[in-house]
Amino acid sequence: MPAIEPPSTEITIDIDNDWVVDPLAESFCGGFYIEPDWMWVARSQGTIIDANSSEIHPSTVSILRGDVVARQLDRTLRADEAHLFRDPATGEFVALEAFGNVDLHEPGIRYIGEQAWYQFEPQKITLGHGYFRFYESHARGQADETVFEEGEPVRLTRASYTSCAPGSNQWEVRASHLVLDEEDGRGHARHARLYIRDVPVLYTPYASFPIDDRRRTGFLLPSYSYSNRYGSSGSLPFYLNLAPHYDATIVPSYYQDNGARIESEVRYLSHSGRGDLGIDYMPYDEERDESRYAYHADYTHRFNKNWRSDVDFNRVSDDSYLNDFSSSVSAYSTQQLNQQAKVDYSGQHWTNRINVQAFQALQPDDGSGTVVEQYQRVPQLLSTVYYPYAWLGMDYNLRTEYVYFNSNESSRPTGQRIDALGEIVWPWERPWGYVKPTLELQHTQYYNNDVLDNQDETIFRTLPRVSLDSGLFFEREVDWLKASYLQTLEPRMYYLYVPFVDQDEIPVYDTSFRDLSFSQMFRSDRFNGADRVGDANQVTLAMTSRFLQSVTGRERARGSLGQVFFFENQEVTLGGDGENDDRASATIAEAYYAFSEAWSLRGYAEFDPNNPQIDKGTTALQYMPEWGSVVNLGYRYVANDPGVRELVNQSDISLMWPLFKRFRVLGRWNYDFDTSRSVDMYGGLEYETCCWAVRTLARRYIRSFVESGRIDDDFEYDTSYFVQFQLKGLMSMSSSATKLLQDTMPGFYDTF
Repeated sequence: MPAIEPPSTEITIDIDNDWVVDPLAESFCGGFYIEPDWMWVARSQGTIIDANSSEIHPSTVSILRGDVVARQLDRTLRADEAHLFRDPATGEFVALEAFGNVDLHEPGIRYIGEQAWYQFEPQKITLGHGYFRFYESHARGQADETVFEEGEPVRLTRASYTSCAPGSNQWEVRASHLVLDEEDGRGHARHARLYIRDVPVLYTPYASFPIDDRRRTGFLLPSYSYSNRYGSSGSLPFYLNLAPHYDATIVPSYYQDNGARIESEVRYLSHSGRGDLGIDYMPYDEERDESRYAYHADYTHRFNKNWRSDVDFNRVSDDSYLNDFSSSVSAYSTQQLNQQAKVDYSGQHWTNRINVQAFQALQPDDGSGTVVEQYQRVPQLLSTVYYPYAWLGMDYNLRTEYVYFNSNESSRPTGQRIDALGEIVWPWERPWGYVKPTLELQHTQYYNNDVLDNQDETIFRTLPRVSLDSGLFFEREVDWLKASYLQTLEPRMYYLYVPFVDQDEIPVYDTSFRDLSFSQMFRSDRFNGADRVGDANQVTLAMTSRFLQSVTGRERARGSLGQVFFFENQEVTLGGDGENDDRASATIAEAYYAFSEAWSLRGYAEFDPNNPQIDKGTTALQYMPEWGSVVNLGYRYVANDPGVRELVNQSDISLMWPLFKRFRVLGRWNYDFDTSRSVDMYGGLEYETCCWAVRTLARRYIRSFVESGRIDDDFEYDTSYFVQFQLKGLMSMSSSATKLLQDTMPGFYDTF
């Protein structure tokens, strides 16, 4: 055998030959990876080795040269040259040493190195200085030595790791030892240093980070915020991935003016249900000189196709807790916290429910009025039976209810209510129109306690309701804006008759007025709840027209106009209001128009028939050319909004828009024309690169308006700042800024 010349270990291939340059790549990376499509070997074939030339020696080292390829199962190794070693006892090949442009690939992972030692059984590969890729997580790195064995995590020595694009290490983790566990989806580093643009910013003797998209246990980046009302605050979230179907989050926080607080949340999801349990606790609030807490439970479970249970329970220690600590804008206006548990048993034509429900009333911070706690339902039994298109082609429906209303306030009446509502509908439908007469009969019984002097303890009420709903459909083909459309014309008439019965002696347990809207004009009762049944002798006339694209069926435009005409006064009232002697309701108008795929306009208006004015109106113009880019122009007008203010006259402008390729501006301006003040506004910037992103936001708002919809005479502005930061593929920091944007900006798309 001739002498073996020392082989070259030089890496001459382009280590980034799997990177495709694309300046328009959505990830801001200027390109993307394409995983090599190499051939795999069936398990029964063992190890297959190919080369351009070979020197085979039965008892010594065999030499393979030129495009050496070794395949075993789903692993492929390429090299310029390789030496094959035999077992002296059996003569079988047991190992391979590869030199020069060593390229090792298995699904999702690739290594390029100077040389490699490949032991066949059991499989063990040791690579010299080289580079690696993780395609799923868009990550790469390099190491002085890389070792991986069958069934074991990959081990690297003096290694680095980043998710940035090739040639741009904006952040990088460097470690003396690095373990990449594909089964666990995590990387584990010893003596790790975090570098930002080659500047060391953090050292830790141990660090754990994700290498794919799976959820993982560990600390998230700490968060920081500032408010002129509460001062500085910071938190350090810890996430627990307990199992594939449940997890937990623990967030210790500290508030400059209040003290320490800990939030905890446990979630689970299974094929039969889901659950969410959260507990917040502040052992001692230095500002209020007391301990504070909040907890909630949200639970749904389906035992089988018939049985289901739901729990929604919420409680706070004091009226101000949500205003002080919640990140949700909707929490500011919350006045009643639901505490409910129910069980449903349903079949094809029926549904039964057992419900227990109570509420916690939250009083306004500014003392502007008192919130009356809603009645407890302890219990409520509901049953619904429905048989559509049954005997004679009619629909038969029956809803029954038993409920016991209780209250913690001794001055309020309590009692039992039994209610049954039967309905027969005879639908007659054709492609060009329909007629739907309906007959309803409602019987209600009350057994009251602690009633007022003018009320009876036992009350019976029986009322029929008769209605006739009818409509026509006209269609025609039209050419509009150089396109073909199907235009519809849909007149609709709805007649309703309900005789008057004096109901002033009936306590009001759970009944309220329905807000007037286009759909409400076609309901058989103007009240929510069974304590009042509105008398009626009225007809609703409405018209709707649509423009549908002939090819796609997409609705391009829609307009609706409707009004209710009263033949008799509406005498049944709620809350002591006098009877309604108007001859007609407000005229309701709704409109929608899609100028294009990106532009759309929506509008709603109520016109007072007795005065030349608009009682209520909203308009919303939206421009959304793509996800992540949106502009909203909105206006809201209410001439009389009881319980809020005599006048609402506001504009609402918001946007999320790219300034340059990496910058995106965020903002909202809510302005009140009545008081000539900005009531809520924020602005900020997002900056996103291939491997990191940051979002900053500053907000200034009138606290009394956000909480209750009113601007106090002695109002003051609150100011707060938010920062959200992410190192892609390593860690991220969440913030209440995301929740604020989701609540206040229609069309907001979270890129974090």
